[in-house]
Amino acid sequence: MEVISARQLKTDFSLKAIIGKKVICENGEIIGRVKDIAFDANNIMGIYVWGIFKTKKMLIDRSYIDEFNSDSIILKINPITTLLRRDVFDKDGKKLGKVKRITRNTHLNDFESLLVKKNLFTPSRTIPKSDIGIIGKNIILNKVIQK
Repeated sequence: MEVISARQLKTDFSLKAIIGKKVICENGEIIGRVKDIAFDANNIMGIYVWGIFKTKKMLIDRSYIDEFNSDSIILKINPITTLLRRDVFDKDGKKLGKVKRITRNTHLNDFESLLVKKNLFTPSRTIPKSDIGIIGKNIILNKVIQK
């Protein structure tokens, strides 16, 4: 390949090579694959990601991307959308339900509260972020919830 440029260009990288790559969160969870790339005249601005089952589309800002490599895109974050469908327990281990909705007030990777529902016949409850103690494979509150 003949390179014509006033600066050093990497010839082993193309935007087309990113499409279809796995997108992996900071915690190692695969959240989907790159569907498209958002860019302006000079820079990659972000990536469009389709969730694992092509049910959720996300636009992830370039500032949240840690690394582009040959097999995948590694993120610096765990996107808050990965909280959906996680089990929620109170401090005593009582299961409150699953996360059904995330309430956000900005487009940042942050949230205000989670809407949790146990089953069809129980009312949903809103859990403010301040009541959450641990976010891992499950979500554990820092207090006991009474009926």
